[in-house]
Amino acid sequence: MGVKINWIQNTQVVGGPKVAGAGLVEADAYDNVEVKVASGATVTVEVQPATTAGRVKFLLVRSDNYANLTYEITEAAPLGAVDLDGQLVLVGEGALKLVGGAPKTFKFVNSGTADANVQILVARDVS
Repeated sequence: MGVKINWIQNTQVVGGPKVAGAGLVEADAYDNVEVKVASGATVTVEVQPATTAGRVKFLLVRSDNYANLTYEITEAAPLGAVDLDGQLVLVGEGALKLVGGAPKTFKFVNSGTADANVQILVARDVS
């Protein structure tokens, strides 16, 4: 039994062009992880179970507070820590290569003064 994720994107440059897109991602499974990263804390999060980790086809990372929040994906070690200063959405296996292809472990560091509630949604094929 598969999972279907509908995605919609709308971008409007004020006084300029509007770009819109939509699509459907079909995958074998998904994982939705929500974690609180307290002010001054470092939190490591497993976003796929090790026994069924697979080819990632969709990744969404969002927070309710982006101030002084960074993330690092263990499988994309050369990238190092990256500022999470807005919602991250990657659709398709090609786009996921930008973050190592099959992210499993995220490390979040909150050096700000307010807690951050982070949500990670990963869709994957298990074979």
